[in-house]
Amino acid sequence: MVLKHAALRAHHIPPNAPVHGSLAPARARLNQWLGPVDHESYHSLKFWGLLLQETVRQRTGIVPSTVQEATRRATRLHQHWQVALRYRYAMIPRTDAQEFFREVGWFNAKAEELWK
Repeated sequence: MVLKHAALRAHHIPPNAPVHGSLAPARARLNQWLGPVDHESYHSLKFWGLLLQETVRQRTGIVPSTVQEATRRATRLHQHWQVALRYRYAMIPRTDAQEFFREVGWFNAKAEELWK
């Protein structure tokens, strides 16, 4: 959610705006910039990380290190996380789940920096 919020705010979508109408245009922009990126029903960590990074790049011409790090972490987490894991907690080892939550902590700690 932190990535989704940051990516939409980077494209000047207000925090209180309904999100549904912004999803398809966000996907179209990312497809235009990078080619097709699977959005996994808009749950993909990789999709939101790349969208944030590329939106900031298009808007400012530079990508701050915090945004680069968020994209790197989101892409790495995406390799091991699936939407189905939200509903099947026993599918992954406890240590992997704990590592995932530690990473989520990073995103929470950097949320305001990502939203600027």
